[in-house]
Amino acid sequence: MPFQEIVTPSLTDLFVEQMEHMILSGELKPGDRLPTERELASQMRVSLAVVHGGIKKLEDYGFLRVLPRKGVIVRDYIREGNLHTFEAILSFSGNLFSSDYYGPLLELHGKLEEVLIREASKNATEEQLGELSKALHEFEENQEVNRAGELAYTFYHGLGLCTGNSLYPMLLNECRPLYEKTMTAQYKMEGREKALSHFREIVRAVSKKENLNG
Repeated sequence: MPFQEIVTPSLTDLFVEQMEHMILSGELKPGDRLPTERELASQMRVSLAVVHGGIKKLEDYGFLRVLPRKGVIVRDYIREGNLHTFEAILSFSGNLFSSDYYGPLLELHGKLEEVLIREASKNATEEQLGELSKALHEFEENQEVNRAGELAYTFYHGLGLCTGNSLYPMLLNECRPLYEKTMTAQYKMEGREKALSHFREIVRAVSKKENLNG
């Protein structure tokens, strides 16, 4: 039985996690102004470097806005958030996809998949097809639910490479954490055999230069 590495979060990561929890729970609301970095460091008993680094991350993640000479305020993360924001929301909810999120994510995935298959069917090289088949084989050999998202992402990234257009694999790279969570949820809901059957059909279609949707 393989054991996973135990990783200790940094103080900056713990600071970010606590602030995200306070924002997502409603304890801190959009428009609220935070104490100064020095006050936060004193109250939370961490260094100024930890607070400064954490605020920078939270700004990048769509939760805070730093206003020069005015301080830091909580952003309207629903209106101004990004993929990092969405990942934090999923983590806060225990990675449980509600119908508000799961349905639209699958619809977006389906639309992108159609494009990837169409372009891969026209442009895939023998070498790329070999890599895609290898990714399928890895998924076939996997029996661990917790690796399903990772291996499904590897498969779709391989499909993106088959298109011959560098935009698609780069786009998938940017969305990787969200993609893995979505694929894991789909795997748990629909089962292993359905996912395997679909991946095999994709490889067959690309190999025969067909479009699954005709």
